[in-house]
Amino acid sequence: MAVEQIKETDTLNQGRIKINAILDQSNASSAKVDDYQSQLKDGIAEAKKIADEAGKDAVEIATEAGNQANETASQAMANSKTAITTADQAVSTANNNKQEFDTLRNDFDQLVAESGDSNPEIVQARTDTQGIKQATLANRLQIDFADRMTKAEGISLLVGSSNIKIMMDFVGKTAGNTATNPNKYFSDFTAKTLKKPSDTWNEVSQADYNKLASRDDSGVITGSTQSGVIPQQRGEFNIIEIVKALIPQIFEGLDKQQSVEFIKKNFTSFTINERVKATSPNNKNIKVSTYLQSTDSWSTQIQESAPELKDFSVQINDKNFITDEGFIHLINYTDPSNGVTSSSLETDYSGIQIELSVNAQDILEKSGFAKTEDVNKKIDAHVDDQNNPHNVTKKQVGLENVSNVGFANDGEAVAGTNTNKYMHPKNVSDAIKGQAVTQIGEQTVEGIKNFVDGLQSKGVEVVTSRPYKRTKYTALLNGATGFVEVEKLNGFITIKVSVQTNKAATAGWLNFIKLPEEYRIAQDKVQYGAPDPSSTGYPHQHGATIHFYNTGDIHFGKWSSNNVAYLATVTTPAANDL
Repeated sequence: MAVEQIKETDTLNQGRIKINAILDQSNASSAKVDDYQSQLKDGIAEAKKIADEAGKDAVEIATEAGNQANETASQAMANSKTAITTADQAVSTANNNKQEFDTLRNDFDQLVAESGDSNPEIVQARTDTQGIKQATLANRLQIDFADRMTKAEGISLLVGSSNIKIMMDFVGKTAGNTATNPNKYFSDFTAKTLKKPSDTWNEVSQADYNKLASRDDSGVITGSTQSGVIPQQRGEFNIIEIVKALIPQIFEGLDKQQSVEFIKKNFTSFTINERVKATSPNNKNIKVSTYLQSTDSWSTQIQESAPELKDFSVQINDKNFITDEGFIHLINYTDPSNGVTSSSLETDYSGIQIELSVNAQDILEKSGFAKTEDVNKKIDAHVDDQNNPHNVTKKQVGLENVSNVGFANDGEAVAGTNTNKYMHPKNVSDAIKGQAVTQIGEQTVEGIKNFVDGLQSKGVEVVTSRPYKRTKYTALLNGATGFVEVEKLNGFITIKVSVQTNKAATAGWLNFIKLPEEYRIAQDKVQYGAPDPSSTGYPHQHGATIHFYNTGDIHFGKWSSNNVAYLATVTTPAANDL
């Protein structure tokens, strides 16, 4: 009778009751098994006794019949028949007892199966070292043994650079799950050509994975009677994840491309191990090929007759069969069906053993251990370190009142930047001369000096200057010739004009230049220049008038029909500091 599981909401007493019920049931099952075993033992003993006694009777009767043979042949024959009958009865009794034994054994097996997971010891026996409950005890032992072998190979790495062999198969594989075993297996019975790894495949079931895990003469079968169809099976072996499970430190910080490069760089070989059989209309040949990504094609590695399940193995030394994703793809197939006779293949076991060369020092370094050469470098650096690497104090050597510094040389004294040197009088004098303006003697002072409170020479304020600019313009407007020269200094603009008109008289002002913004004046200015003596028409008022505008325009007044020359100079505050 099934016992209800212990729930989170059960009280301690409820849990105790359920545990006791499980133990009672287990004890009852154990008692029943013991009783069956006792009955079985008694039955076997009885069968042996009956057979032994019957045999002895037969011998005695046969002996007696022989002694009396001379007296009467008929009596001897009768006695012999009696002995034969008795022996037949003994054999029949033994057979009956064997049938009872077989029935008892079936009952015993059924009892164990019915016990299921109700007995904690049964559950514990089928749970591997990774905490995963396996379907059978045999599966659990096989997985744990393979794991221990892998760790033994890992320990062998400690001797230094070593070749390690890692088996990739389907032991412990769970269908649809790559966490515990990243390898996959597929089958197809519809395609008329060999399918590529990128094509759509059907992954095999859990029952098929269990068949692939060991050589038990019960394999994964793929077949077809359709004409032209090639029965085929493909194994996908994930090298990166398999190797990473053994030496994860090597792959820390590596992306997939770098991981594949590491595997190819340290690749030695891989060995295909298959137990297969095949049949087709014309032969019983099995074919095993590996996928070459560079040509997108399959390369045949095994082609042998396999009418019965048979083991095949081949070693390959070409790393190009490792894809950019870090896989090795293996395909098993046979010739196609002709539509009358079927083609099929059966794979009892499929696996690949890869061999890599790995350096133990690299693994230890990734795990935080230092290489010998790195340790030596650190020791040498420490020995060569003259900057008190052990932090010895002045007090420890009796110099707590003395600064642990030397004397500055002349260059260091003049530069005045060092803070951990002593200065003697000459150094001090040199430093003062090099860093200060002295009261006597000639000196050359370089660099910009910012006198915030002003600067005097002999008690008189020194005029500070702004940048000096000077430009002369000769390209004038409206037919005027001559030049306009502009100077800018200390916030003032000085404009010199020497212009001659070359046009007929015009009533009003004539513009002959527009100065750029950097030469603009703060306010308009009017300047009366010296006109040419031949000028007529208001010669004293307008004949030589020049108007300077803060827009940069300069106009002159022209009321003469003759060519007139204008000369003028004006100095006025600048409008800006451009």
